[in-house]
Amino acid sequence: MVSKCSLIPNLGIDLTRLSDQKLLLEKQRRELIAWLSPLNFAQTQENILSKWQPGTGVWFLEDKRFQEWKEENKPLLWCTGIPGSGKSVLASVVVDHLRKTTEDQDVGIAVVFCSYEDKLEQTAVNLLASVLQQLIPVGKSMSKDLQNILKTHQNAGTHPNLADLSSMLQTQIATYGETYIVIDGLDECYWDDERGPIFLDEILKLLPDIHLMITSRPLASLEFELEDAVRLEISAREADVRAHLDRRLDENKRIASFVRKYPTLKTEIIDAVATKAQGMFLLARLHVDALATKHSVKDIRSTLQNLPRGLSDTYDEALSRIFEQQEDDAEFARKVLCWVTYAVRPLTMPELKHALAISPDDTEIDEEGCPEEEFILSLCAGLVLHEPRSGLIRLVHYTAQEHLEKTLVFRYPAVHEDITIACLTYISLEELSAGTCKTISEERLRAKKLILLDYAWYVLSSPRTVSLALGIFIFSKSSSQVDMNSHGNYPSASKLSVTYVKLDMLTQEQ
Repeated sequence: MVSKCSLIPNLGIDLTRLSDQKLLLEKQRRELIAWLSPLNFAQTQENILSKWQPGTGVWFLEDKRFQEWKEENKPLLWCTGIPGSGKSVLASVVVDHLRKTTEDQDVGIAVVFCSYEDKLEQTAVNLLASVLQQLIPVGKSMSKDLQNILKTHQNAGTHPNLADLSSMLQTQIATYGETYIVIDGLDECYWDDERGPIFLDEILKLLPDIHLMITSRPLASLEFELEDAVRLEISAREADVRAHLDRRLDENKRIASFVRKYPTLKTEIIDAVATKAQGMFLLARLHVDALATKHSVKDIRSTLQNLPRGLSDTYDEALSRIFEQQEDDAEFARKVLCWVTYAVRPLTMPELKHALAISPDDTEIDEEGCPEEEFILSLCAGLVLHEPRSGLIRLVHYTAQEHLEKTLVFRYPAVHEDITIACLTYISLEELSAGTCKTISEERLRAKKLILLDYAWYVLSSPRTVSLALGIFIFSKSSSQVDMNSHGNYPSASKLSVTYVKLDMLTQEQ
C-alpha cells in the first residue's frame, strides 16, 4: 500500500508541469496575437499621451456630447478640427480616461492612429487586425474557434481577409459588456487611396454594438458616411494654449535664461503667441521654436511683432531660417529634410545617420561619417522630431509633410534621384559582394552593421524606384568609357554591376 506522504513529491511535479504548460500556452497565445498585425498603437498611444499637458482638454471630457457617447446609447461621435488643434492628443487622453474609469469593468478598448506616413503598413487589413488584436488583451479569454482560425492561417502562411477579421471582431466584441473604439486622424488615410474607406466601412458594420469615436479634419467626403454621428468640434482653448506655452517656455533653456533676467518677457511671449495661435497648438509650438533661435531679448520682441499667420507661412519662415544658415549646415539640413519627407516608411535614428553618411562610390560604411543626433535635430528649425519611445524620426505634423513634399521637390528636382543613388550605393557595398549569409548569426551581424540595408531594399522594391534605379545604372554603364567625374554623384558602372542583377530580378517580380 502506497502511503499518502509518498504521493506528495509526485503531486508537486504534476503541479510544476501544469504551471509550465500554462506558461507555454500563454506564450503561444501572445505570439498568435502579435502575429495578427504589425501595427503597434500601444506605443503610439504612449508617445502622444506624453505630449499632453495635465489639466488641458478637461472641457472635452466634460462636454455633454462626450458624456452621452460614453454612457448612453449614442454610439457614434465624430470630432472635427483644423490641423494642429490637438485632435491626436485629445484622442489619447480619451483612451487614457476610458482605461482609468472602466478599469474594474468588463470593457474592451481599442485605438487606431491613422498616419499619412505609414500608409504602406497601415492597410485596411492591418488596421482592422490591430483592432482585433487590442480586443484580446492579456487576461481576456480567446475562444477556441478564434484560436483555431488564427492558427490555421498562421500554419498555412496566409492571413485573415477583411471578411474573416470582421467576423472575428464581432465574435470578440460579444465577449465584452461594452466596447470602445477610437480612430484618430481618419482623414490621413481617407483622401488619397482606398484603405480609409474600406477600413471605415468594416468598422461601421460593428455599430451599434460598439461606441465609436472618430477624429479628423472636416472632410466633405466623410459627411455622407458619418451623417448619423453626433458632432463635436475640437479647437485649442486659449487657456490650454497658455498652459502649453508656459510649459514649453520653461523647458527651453535659451528662452528661460532670458526670462530670468526679464521676468515680464514670459507673459509677453504667451500673450502674443496665444493671440496668433488661431486655435492651434502646433502653430504655438512652431512660434516658440522660432523664438528659441534668437540671440537677444530685443530680437525676441521684434519677432513677436512679426509672427507669421497660418501654418503655410510659418513653414516657409522655418525653411527660410534653415536655408539662411551657414552653407554646410543648410546643405546638411536639406539632406535631413529630404530623407525624412520622402521616406517610404518612418526611419529610425540609426537608419537616418547611415543615410546621411553614405556617399556615391563609397565601398564601406564609415561610422565616423555618421552625424550626431543633436546636429540632425537642431539644424531643422523644429520641423524634425525624434520619438524617444519608438525611436522613429518624423516631421512635426502631417501638414508639414504635405507642405515640404511640394516645396522640396520644387527647390531640388533631383531629390528622388539622390535618394535612389544613395540606396543603390548602400546595397552595392563590398560587404554584400559575398552574397547571402550562410548562417542566422551572420545575417544578424550584417543587419546590425548595415543598418540601412533593409530600408534601402524597401525603397528600391517599389516599381517607380526600380525604373529610376535601372535608368541610373544604364546611364552609369554607358558612361563608363568617358570621364565619370563629369557626371556628378553617379556611382561608377563597375560598382553597380552586381546591383543591376539584383534590380533586374526585382523588376521581373513586379
